[in-house]
Amino acid sequence: MKILGFWWIWWGITIGFISGSFVYYFIKPFWGMLAFSLGLFVGSIFYIQDLRKFIKEKQRGDD
Repeated sequence: MKILGFWWIWWGITIGFISGSFVYYFIKPFWGMLAFSLGLFVGSIFYIQDLRKFIKEKQRGDD
């Protein structure tokens, strides 16, 4: 099993960056940064969940 969390982080960065830059240019810089960090945060949450699954499966395989 591959760790999919890496891709989740990249999706979080990409979505956060795209939405953040739109908001940054059209509304306010503060909200742009907020959207970017929210995307990064969501990406890292999915990454941690995938990592937990990966570790559990590894432990099962070792026993």
